[in-house]
Amino acid sequence: MRSLLLLAAAASLASAQERRSYDLRPLTESAVPQPGPRIGFTSRRSEEATVGEEDPGINADDVAEFLQATIAPGTWDGPENGMSLDDGQLCVTAPAETQEKIRAVLELLEARAARVVVIELDAIEVSQAALKGLDVSAGLLEERSAAALLSASGDPARGRIRHQLSVRAGAGVRTHTASVRRRTYLKDFDIEIAQGASVADPVTGMFDEGAVLDVHPHLSTARDLVVLELRFAASRLAELAKFELPAASGGSVEQPRLDLFEMRTAVAIPMGRTLLLAATDYRPETPGWTSLLVVRARLENPVPADANPTGDEPVFRAWDAGALLHLPHENFAGPELGLAETSDDANPGGCIFGDDPLCLGREALMELVGTATGSEIWDTDGLRLALMGDTLVARAPVHVLNQIGDTLARLETRLGTPAALDAWLVALDPAEWASRRDIVTRANGLPEELFSDLLTLARKGDRARLIATSSALGRTGTRFHLTRGRRASFVADYDVEIAQNARAWDPVPDCVDDGLSLDLVLTPATSGRWAVDSRSALATATFEEAFDPKAEGGGRIQTPKCEWVSLALASPVAENRPVLVSTVMREEGGKQEVVLFMVRVRTVGGR
Repeated sequence: MRSLLLLAAAASLASAQERRSYDLRPLTESAVPQPGPRIGFTSRRSEEATVGEEDPGINADDVAEFLQATIAPGTWDGPENGMSLDDGQLCVTAPAETQEKIRAVLELLEARAARVVVIELDAIEVSQAALKGLDVSAGLLEERSAAALLSASGDPARGRIRHQLSVRAGAGVRTHTASVRRRTYLKDFDIEIAQGASVADPVTGMFDEGAVLDVHPHLSTARDLVVLELRFAASRLAELAKFELPAASGGSVEQPRLDLFEMRTAVAIPMGRTLLLAATDYRPETPGWTSLLVVRARLENPVPADANPTGDEPVFRAWDAGALLHLPHENFAGPELGLAETSDDANPGGCIFGDDPLCLGREALMELVGTATGSEIWDTDGLRLALMGDTLVARAPVHVLNQIGDTLARLETRLGTPAALDAWLVALDPAEWASRRDIVTRANGLPEELFSDLLTLARKGDRARLIATSSALGRTGTRFHLTRGRRASFVADYDVEIAQNARAWDPVPDCVDDGLSLDLVLTPATSGRWAVDSRSALATATFEEAFDPKAEGGGRIQTPKCEWVSLALASPVAENRPVLVSTVMREEGGKQEVVLFMVRVRTVGGR
C-alpha cells in the first residue's frame, strides 16, 4: 500500500510539471551599429580611440543563470525542474507557477529591448529681425520660443529650414540618416612627359553636399530622459571657381568652396521637449543670419511605470544603465583649421586633450551599486543583481531596489549634466579699447551693464564690430565641439617635369579650412565656478591673392593667407557671468583692431 501511495505522489508531481520553450533571440541578438558617412570638415590627424565600452549584448547563459538564482533557487539541480539552452531557445521544465514567474522576468527584459527612440533635428537659419525678443542660447526652449522659431523658418524673409532629419533608433543602438549628393570636379592635371612632348592628364576630385545626422541614444535611469551621442554635419557648395593654368598644364581647374557646419556632442534631452543644441551667427559670406540646430526626442513602446509595493517581499526591477556604461563613447574633437601643412605645434586648435573623459566600466558599476546596498545582501538565496547588456536587473526587497535607483541617479549626475558655453567675439578700434581697457581687464567677470554696452556698440558698428556669437550645448566632463566655416581649394605649387627637349608644369592642389570652432570640456567646480578647457579657434582665410613666379612656361600660383587666433581658456570662471578670456590686436582691412573673446558658462536644466 505504501508503494502505491509513493507512486501516486510521484505521478501527481510529474503531471504538475510543464515543459515550455522561450525564444531568447530578441534579447541576445544585438542590432548592428550603423554609423553615418563622414562629410564636412576632415581631421588631418588620427583621432583618439573610443573610451566608452562597446555593448556586449545579453548573453543567454547569463539570463538562464539569473532565472535559476532568483526563481525557485536550489531546485534546478534535482530531477523535477530543468532548464537548458538550445540554439537561442530556453527550454524549461517546471510547475506552472514557476513558468509564469520566468515568463514575467523575460517580458520585463523584452519590453525594455523593444523601446525605440525617435530623434528629429532641424537646421534653421533665422534673420536677426526674427530673433528680437527671443533667447537663442543653447538649452531647453520654452514652447513660445520654439513656436516663434518654427514660424520664422516658414517665412523666406525671416528664416529658412536648411535641413530636416529624423531617425528611429533602438535604445543603445547607433544609427543615422543622411541626404548626401556626391559631385565630381576637375581637380588637377597629371603631366605625362616624354622626349619633345607633354600631355596633361585630367584628374577629378569629389566633394559631398547634404547633411548627416548620426545618433547613439542611451536611455537614462530617469524615465523621461534620453542621452544622445550626436553628430550633425552639413556641407553646401557656395562657389565653384575656375583658375587658369598654363596651356601646357591643362588649361583650367575647378575649385570648390564649401560652406560647412558641424557639431559633435553628448546631451540629455527630456522626452517631448525641444532642445536648442547650437546657435552661431558666424557666416562671413552672408552675415546677419543665425544658424540654429534644434532637436527633439520621443520614446516609442515605453515600459509601464514600476509598481510601488510595500513590505520586505522581494520583487524584480530593472534600470537603464547605458548612459553610465557607454558615455562618452566617441572622441568629440573639433577639426583643425588653417592651411593643410600647419603642424600641431604651430596650430594647437583641435589638439588632443590631456585628460580622459569620465565613464564607468561594467565591473565598476556593479561594485559601486553592490557597495551602496550592502554587498552581503546579495549572498541571500533568491536575491540577485545582474547586468544584462545595458539593463541592470535585480530581485530584492523594495527598500534595496530604491537604494539602487538612488545610487544610479547620483552616478549619472556626477558623470555628466547638461551645460552650455556662450561665446562672443567683439572687435574694437584701438581708441575705443584704450578708453575701456582698465575697466574691462580689472573686473572679476564683466559687469552686466558693461557687457551689454559692449554688445550694443558692436551691433551698431560704431567704433566696434561683432565678429561672431556662438552657443553650444554639451555634457560636463565630455569633449564637444561646434564648428561653422568653409573649405576652399587652391593651386599651391607646380612640380616641374623635365625631359630631353621638353618641360611642363604639374599643378599641386591644396585646401584651406577657416571659420569659428568652439572645442571644449566643461567641468563644474565648487562654489559655483567652472573649469573650462578650451581649444577653440578663429581662422580667417583670404583667397584673392595670386603670385606669378615669372618662370618660363609656368603660371600663377595662389597664396591664400590664413590668420589664426587662439581662443584658449585654462582658468576657472564663475557660473552664468560673462568673462573676458583674452584680447589680441590684429590688422583687418588695413586697420588695427583689438579682438575680445568673452564667454559665459551655464548649467542647463535637464527637465
